[in-house]
Amino acid sequence: MKKTLSLIVIASSLIFSSQANAKDGFYAGADLIFSNATYKFKNKTNSDFPSDEGGVNKVDGNGVGVGVSAGYKKYFDQVFVAPEIFYDYLNTSVKDYGYTSSTYQGDKMNLRSRYGAKVNLGYDITNKFSTYLNYGLAQVSYINNAPSAPDSQGKVSYYAPVYGLGAAFKLNDNWAIRAEINQQKVNLRYFLNGSKVTVNTLKTGLVYNF
Repeated sequence: MKKTLSLIVIASSLIFSSQANAKDGFYAGADLIFSNATYKFKNKTNSDFPSDEGGVNKVDGNGVGVGVSAGYKKYFDQVFVAPEIFYDYLNTSVKDYGYTSSTYQGDKMNLRSRYGAKVNLGYDITNKFSTYLNYGLAQVSYINNAPSAPDSQGKVSYYAPVYGLGAAFKLNDNWAIRAEINQQKVNLRYFLNGSKVTVNTLKTGLVYNF
């Protein structure tokens, strides 16, 4: 976590200490987000669970949400670096491992949202089209919605790295279309055990360059 934050701070310092040119500047974006979350059970307390309850050790779910972002882009010829902050409303719900059982079929794990910071490193292939890679850190919030065990319900948040790649097409001097895919792997608590959660997202939207 410290290394990730250091990378973001160093990149930001480099950008704002450099002399800007005509291409440099702030931007803001809005996205439609398609997400998939895969929960894999990490056994810590009972070697038979969830199979002894008729359950499975891997489940996944999909969701549709929205996101917003803001950043500053700095060019070095055709290469650019852009530190960015973002908020994603993921709205992804995944059934309990024992969803086939009448006892647990109402239980769900809901990935609600995440926010964080990342650095985009990109290249202008043409004066209209660019691609980039990114890496950062985000806090994921989720809710254990478990009618079968009310005492275990509640909202929890965890930090984890997020990384991906994207592309942008410039419509004019101010507007661009952007698409991005990224992944985040988080270890979440599930009752007394744990889950390895992989979150994959596809974001597509508009960016306005000031």
